[in-house]
Amino acid sequence: MIFAGFMFDHGDFSAALMAAEGRTVPPEPDAPFRIGPFLAASALLFSSFIGFDSIAQAGGEARRPARNLPLAIALAVVIVGTFYLLFAAAIYHAVPWSFVAQEAQLRDLTAPGLLGYLLPTGWTVAIVGSHFAGDFFLGVDILVTSMLVNFLLMSVSLLTLARRNPEQAARMQVLRRGGGRLVAGVAGVALLGVFLVVHIRKDLNADVGAWYFHSTWLWLGVMAIASALFFRGTARMRGRGTDLGEVFRELPRG
Repeated sequence: MIFAGFMFDHGDFSAALMAAEGRTVPPEPDAPFRIGPFLAASALLFSSFIGFDSIAQAGGEARRPARNLPLAIALAVVIVGTFYLLFAAAIYHAVPWSFVAQEAQLRDLTAPGLLGYLLPTGWTVAIVGSHFAGDFFLGVDILVTSMLVNFLLMSVSLLTLARRNPEQAARMQVLRRGGGRLVAGVAGVALLGVFLVVHIRKDLNADVGAWYFHSTWLWLGVMAIASALFFRGTARMRGRGTDLGEVFRELPRG
């Protein structure tokens, strides 16, 4: 995708659009900066951080996890961030942003679909297969909601860890001091809370064909079922005399 994007420019895209559909690229509109769309787009970017959740689950199997997991996350942010910047630069090098903005009001867009005007059909299918994506973006919205809630709860845990589990807090090797944890936790709660409110508001105000195309209601339904299963399981553990506080206080051993 990156190589393909830098192979073409806006002139190539304009010619391809005229040949394919007989229309021209719209002129660039006067688009002043607005905080609402900016926050909505920022919230959507959280779907890119799902891998960090998965990394944390493997902490017990990692060598020196207290050192290596934060290092791996930092490296991932730099490497993946660089890749995303190159990817975005390549797409907008080939496709005028005014065309992207106009089409986004009418349909869901994908990078292969945009470059499909410039590339042979087989290439776009080989890149992603986005012709068969269906309601792909509904799944993305559900994922974004899940990630925002998950990271929000992680920030709350960071603020309460020293009080709830001082033994684990004493073992932390990153943000060892309470002041650093306080700043990171408060910043996380505030920023993620704003993103979550903006994302849910955008979803509930969207004009869709039926209620089940709102990702918020689907997410709540799944969480209700999962919570019921969780509480049933913990009730059985209590019935067997298990001290749940003790179980959850200690991290799994690798």
